[in-house]
Amino acid sequence: MTLKIKLSLKVASFLFLSIILASCEKKETPKPQVPVVSADSAKKLDRKFARERVGQILGTKVSFFEEGKFQEDSTAGVAAGTEKNDKTSWGIRFYYFKKANNDLNKSYETPLLKGSFSESLVKKIKLSSADYEMLYYDSQAYFMGSGGGEIFSYIVDFNKNQVYYAHFFTVEKHPTSLYLSPNTDVKEIRNFFIRHFQKDYPDLKIVNKDYNLEDIF
Repeated sequence: MTLKIKLSLKVASFLFLSIILASCEKKETPKPQVPVVSADSAKKLDRKFARERVGQILGTKVSFFEEGKFQEDSTAGVAAGTEKNDKTSWGIRFYYFKKANNDLNKSYETPLLKGSFSESLVKKIKLSSADYEMLYYDSQAYFMGSGGGEIFSYIVDFNKNQVYYAHFFTVEKHPTSLYLSPNTDVKEIRNFFIRHFQKDYPDLKIVNKDYNLEDIF
């Protein structure tokens, strides 16, 4: 092979490599794909974080959790509930948390109330007399039996830090009765309780004294 041919081959090889290197340099480094989070997914993540944060603050299991506009001068806050059942006491407790600086701050908690979250109904309600939501609790049939029983019902007003209490009880040889706490002086709340129980018990009697069923037997 002559020197001239060898030089031509080397030049051709050099040009070929130069073209390949140039084309590689022009190719852009692929950008990492950014996951798209929908509004619904983001809301679920926020809700999950909020529930976990409430549990951290309270240091116990959260049996109930709900977001809503529970105060007239604020955006959405968080209502939560826990249950206690040990040798010394039993019942449920509700809490209200305000959202501030990407965190939650507990601003109110109820006393320990008679009730259980098992088989109960807990939901937000909106009354025409208020421009914010309240929390409604009903123990339903959990404390009822074949010979009678009782139902504990509450409306929790986080705006006024008030708990309105209704205690329904029915036992043999006693009238079907409903007791309303003294602070239930708002007509709409009073009627809410009475109408709810009168649907199933039209002969309902409103009584002025609350009872423990153990005292009746």
